[in-house]
Amino acid sequence: MKKLVIVVVLAVGALVAYNFATTGSFALIPRGGLSAEDREVRDIRERFERAQQQFGQAHRAAAIGGLDTTGDVEAARASLQRIETDLAALRKRLTSPSAIRDAEDLSQEVAELSRQLR
Repeated sequence: MKKLVIVVVLAVGALVAYNFATTGSFALIPRGGLSAEDREVRDIRERFERAQQQFGQAHRAAAIGGLDTTGDVEAARASLQRIETDLAALRKRLTSPSAIRDAEDLSQEVAELSRQLR
């Protein structure tokens, strides 16, 4: 009986892990996952978050150590410009209401960081 319980617990754990890896949410039974448009917006958001982190690291390095981080800031700025371009192109062809809403929110965040970098 113990072995059966262990096997069932391991199977449920594996199923939840698989569903998280494929859909991005913890669930025993998947709910269909994200649409292609939602995934594209999520991918651009991830790129934006990396650029934001890169800018933050450059800012902290300059503030703490007095290091010259202009190259890091320029790399973040170039990455942000690519993100703005890609996001503008994506927003023109979005049809899903949730993807449109997420893209608009992301666009506002990108514009705010862009203002900070200038």
